[in-house]
Amino acid sequence: MVQKSLRQGLFICGITLTFLMIAIGVSPIDSLKISIVVSVQWLSGSIIWSQFIRRGDSSTFEAIAIGAPIGFAVSVFSDQVFLPTLFHSVGWTFPHILIALFVMTSLEKPKTKTEYAELQQVFLLTITACLFGLGGIYFVYTAGALMMLIFVALMRSRNTLARQPSFVHLAVIASSVVIYFAVRLNKPQPTSILRPIFQDSDDHIFSEQMSWSLAHLGLFDNSSAIGAEIKYHWFSLAWSGLVTRASGVGPWNVNLVLVPIVTFLILSLIFVALVHKYWHLRWVVFLSPLLLLATDDPTTILRFYSNSATTNLLPHIWLAATAFVLIRFTSVHDWRFRSAVALLSAATGLGKGPSGVVLLGGLAGLLMYGIIFRRNRDVRPLIGTSVIATVAIVASYLLFINDSNNISYSPSWAQVKSLFPFPLLADVPDGSKFALPIGGLFFLTFLCRRFLIIFFCRRKSVFRTAPYWFVVGSSITGMLSFVLYNLGGTQYFLNAALTIGAMGTVYLLANDMEPLTISNFWKQNTKRNYLIGASVWMVLLFLLHQSRFILEQNFYSIKTFAYLIPLAVFIVNLALVLIQKRTMGTNEHTSYSRIAQMGIVIFTLATFISFTQRIDFSPTTPTKLEITEIASDGEIEALNWIDKNLPQFVILATNRSLCESSVSCSSQSGSHLVSAVSRRRVLLEGPRFIPSAVFSDGTYQTWALDRATASLEFISAPNQVNARQLVNYGVTDVYVSKNTQLPTIWEPWAKIIFENETSLVLHLMHLG
Repeated sequence: MVQKSLRQGLFICGITLTFLMIAIGVSPIDSLKISIVVSVQWLSGSIIWSQFIRRGDSSTFEAIAIGAPIGFAVSVFSDQVFLPTLFHSVGWTFPHILIALFVMTSLEKPKTKTEYAELQQVFLLTITACLFGLGGIYFVYTAGALMMLIFVALMRSRNTLARQPSFVHLAVIASSVVIYFAVRLNKPQPTSILRPIFQDSDDHIFSEQMSWSLAHLGLFDNSSAIGAEIKYHWFSLAWSGLVTRASGVGPWNVNLVLVPIVTFLILSLIFVALVHKYWHLRWVVFLSPLLLLATDDPTTILRFYSNSATTNLLPHIWLAATAFVLIRFTSVHDWRFRSAVALLSAATGLGKGPSGVVLLGGLAGLLMYGIIFRRNRDVRPLIGTSVIATVAIVASYLLFINDSNNISYSPSWAQVKSLFPFPLLADVPDGSKFALPIGGLFFLTFLCRRFLIIFFCRRKSVFRTAPYWFVVGSSITGMLSFVLYNLGGTQYFLNAALTIGAMGTVYLLANDMEPLTISNFWKQNTKRNYLIGASVWMVLLFLLHQSRFILEQNFYSIKTFAYLIPLAVFIVNLALVLIQKRTMGTNEHTSYSRIAQMGIVIFTLATFISFTQRIDFSPTTPTKLEITEIASDGEIEALNWIDKNLPQFVILATNRSLCESSVSCSSQSGSHLVSAVSRRRVLLEGPRFIPSAVFSDGTYQTWALDRATASLEFISAPNQVNARQLVNYGVTDVYVSKNTQLPTIWEPWAKIIFENETSLVLHLMHLG
């Protein structure tokens, strides 16, 4: 039913997911169950793309890369539709059953364009890039990447073993074994599976809570505040919750381990799929996913993801898939194609609101392009496609996310100015009159090191292409949104812009930079340009070193100016090329080519070296106090006991991360720990992530204050009145965190059913 090369490619993906999860600490049985659920969705999405949307015009690798975002999105929508019905447990499988029936009854033979021999090479490169990216989250993945490079070298040596179909499987297993031992040698504390909670962000706890809630209760109930609607970019959490529920595994396995792995793998696949038809430019194919990973370096916190929490990683697969489709197939107007664009666009907006805004900017660019060049018949379909995708994003936002309680942003000059030097970590002294210009140069350097090729294309004809308008529209929207709305999580706008900007760089490298083949790279450019560039770099480093004492005396860091050196080198080279053009009449195309090539060499090299420097090979062990405030062993034990021993329908009250005087009066992090680990509904818990519970000034809404008061009054001084209040809310049990002075007697209103050094679990008695 499915072409052999597609089956083999998806099997490689399944093997990769399974063995990497085992290496990090998930049990073999749980890893296998998770991989089966994911593979079913992935296979269906690949079939939809290759046999229904592209109908035989798709390569195997393209079908695998785009199949995952489509299959995941279809599964989530189906699951949420059938969740309130009797089919709530299996509703997500219905689209996949229909796809299987379609394939079995189809008279056409499935066919794609890529042979498996080529797939082996491409998969080795993409998995290597995936592991390098994961190394930025947890350094042990880097050991696996180095092992994969050994297998890449074996394949290049034309070794007989490298021609075997199982060669890539062997490479994945060997790399996973290396990662497994690297984890154990590191002796992670606390246990490997929970490390991101203590070393990355307590957003992981919220992700676990919300994913469970969405997979079991849907959009109209929130397990951390019973009866509260979920008006949030929920799509990625609904997918992780679906996989957790369908596979039957315990908490954390999907959100903490699977999500980073599957995100980096799919992004690497999409980036390579964007240019893999230019296989003669192998260095471009190999470097394409690394250009995305290189958006991070030690001198800035701005990368394409903010942390490894689910809502910061997974939405990028739908954003990248939508960008891929719009870049590669901008002139297609078939209704099947447009339905795929609408599906992926809606998933992008629901996965992360800022990603939807950035995508809207790209769609606006396509719409403008379609209107300007509408006389060209090949361009006209863009208008309809852009409008349909825009409607899908706006409609999904209005239906599922728009909430009057959400924070409204109004840009101001003070906000814009505060960007500089933050968040580029320029180490400029407080109050320095040079803060704004240095910060501006930092931001310019940051943009050039990532988007240079967009501004210096070899051929002017590129400016008249739809992909160029889409990439520029998306990138500008993300950057402007970030600068104008510099509050809290608004760096998410730039995160999304970096993803599409990197895709644009990859696409233009392959389509516009033919002279950049390795064999012709050195011949087609004068050696003088590169020698001058290297000389300027060395001179500036020498001068900077000589000025160290003066800079430090004025409280400036030498790293501040070292970051600006690549920009200075590029400006010098640009000036020399323009002077050469004026004095010698150099061909315009050649001058643009030299500028772009020099910039690519400088900025890609400098940025990727910085990325590798950012990998933390000795992460600090969290202190006992940090662990206690986020999720202590005792709390995990008590909440696991609730999960295993109390009925599914119980409602809990708690005092953890809950205060009566202020929303944020508690020092405890991980404010949704109770509902996340116990997998039970809670009357009200840490309302930090519940917009409807909090006014814009940070105080409780009336209904939330009433719930907080009822919970805290009973736990501090139990009596008939406050016990009755909890019962009227439907509460049956109470989880008590021993963070304050507690009563010694709970009866006759409640009895203790579990106790350890940090926690109590109470069962409310029947009140006559």
